[in-house]
Amino acid sequence: RAAASAPPPEPSFRALPDYEPYQATAWRMGERLRRELAELAPGEQQRVAFYPIGGALALLLDATRPAWKRAYGRRPFGLTALLVSPRKAAPKAP
Repeated sequence: RAAASAPPPEPSFRALPDYEPYQATAWRMGERLRRELAELAPGEQQRVAFYPIGGALALLLDATRPAWKRAYGRRPFGLTALLVSPRKAAPKAP
């Protein structure tokens, strides 16, 4: 998506036989992610089923918490913890 908002690539790049505009690639990848999420089958796919979930979480964080990658770098594999803002965390039970 970032590349889709950038200036178009050089004509020589666009002339390549397998060239696809960045916007079309971003759309296709988004459609693929939605399809993968709709067709999740953890029992059959096992751990591979969770890859699209991680991708969807990353996109959600991109939209709601742009600096999330810095926090993730300090604590890898903790995407779900980043979904709750420390300021908006639910109160602890008494």
